[in-house]
Amino acid sequence: MLVKSHITAFDTRTYFYRVDFKGVYSSLDRVTMSNKVKVTILDDLEAWLTTPELQIVAKLLLGMRSEKDLADIKNILLNYKEFLDLKILRQPEKEFCVVEILDQLLD
Repeated sequence: MLVKSHITAFDTRTYFYRVDFKGVYSSLDRVTMSNKVKVTILDDLEAWLTTPELQIVAKLLLGMRSEKDLADIKNILLNYKEFLDLKILRQPEKEFCVVEILDQLLD
């Protein structure tokens, strides 16, 4: 039996205390992989990250809308709202049915 999950790595010696690794298991995962962005961190380390828009959608879906997930979403909106691509944000949210709560958070 295949268990679909993620792996979290912890390293208290580095700036990246916690990193989550996850496979591609759903349509949201496929959208995320096709919209990933490559960033350079720590001057010479390259990494692929999910976009803030899709992180919001994932937290609305997968986090069961916990207080922590809602706080994370509000933090993303506060810090990145001017940079968010609402077209990307609205595309997956229609497919994944998070319209109502997303609109409340964007207000």
